[in-house]
Amino acid sequence: MVIGLLNFGEGLLALNYLIFCTVASLGVLQFVAGRARLVGLMVLPAQWSRWLGAVVVVSAYVWFFSVQPDLFIPGLAGGEFFTLFAIGFLLALALALAFGVIPNRVLPRPAFPQPFKREETVLNNGLRAELWLPRGALPPLVFAFRESETDSLDVLSGVLVAGGAAVLLVDESLTDQALEFVEKNAGRFHPTRRYAIGVGRGADRALQLSEANGVRGALALGPLGRDENAQRGLRWLRETDYLTAWSMNGKKKSIPQYLPSKNATIIFGDEDTLLPPAMARELFPNALMVAGARHFTLAAMPATIRLALDLFELRAAPVTTSERVLPRKRVMQGEMPD
Repeated sequence: MVIGLLNFGEGLLALNYLIFCTVASLGVLQFVAGRARLVGLMVLPAQWSRWLGAVVVVSAYVWFFSVQPDLFIPGLAGGEFFTLFAIGFLLALALALAFGVIPNRVLPRPAFPQPFKREETVLNNGLRAELWLPRGALPPLVFAFRESETDSLDVLSGVLVAGGAAVLLVDESLTDQALEFVEKNAGRFHPTRRYAIGVGRGADRALQLSEANGVRGALALGPLGRDENAQRGLRWLRETDYLTAWSMNGKKKSIPQYLPSKNATIIFGDEDTLLPPAMARELFPNALMVAGARHFTLAAMPATIRLALDLFELRAAPVTTSERVLPRKRVMQGEMPD
């Protein structure tokens, strides 16, 4: 009925206006995403997205007025203009969300050392994980609790394996199954050297195990701490693409309750927008901060890698950048990185 009331006229005006609205809206979204650092909506870095958005908007206007010289002759009415604009904006939003997937899932991830051996491991109830093994017998074991496929924990795990550890990569929701698997296969690993590491919800799992199940040390990367910090919101698009954010938030799992032990080390990125530095210091006063790190890049930062190798007593790996861990004292004083 509503469509029947609309009259899109003759010629290409309606089609050209729809293209104009889609392209111009996409430019605006790129500009806004660049300003707000919404990585889930842009394919280029923030600064370039701002320029790209401005150029696209101007180009859309130039193109539209050049192909429609009779634009001011009576044609489409307000209802038609509004309908085409709404459709164009929704198309632009869908395109922007698709663009956000490219840097997070399509473009090459940071390179990392490949493990000597990778085993697809079947846990209880047919659930699966991956066991990465180094050369040699009875290696120390690291539980790596993943939050998503884009959390960079695979990069850190590759370095840990190169340093001599076995790493069990598993979704954070499968913590109990991972523990049962290791107990059944305890003879394959060092009897006393067990560690845990995780990102986000996985970091909360690592903290939960920091004094249990023979785990002698835990490294928590950006733990969420409270259920409200895991709720849906626009801030997720500042860290990852929409598909990743939707799949993570769709699980609706509660954050495990724990008391961080003296065996646990907690670090955050000073550019984390899921748990900003001020909130992180409130929840975890003794946490360390890694300069220039975001929630989903923290595990791949050279400072994080150096700290993990040191805590887990593994062989050092070469570091190629100058990223650093901020001193614990500075974090407690509430100072920001230089």
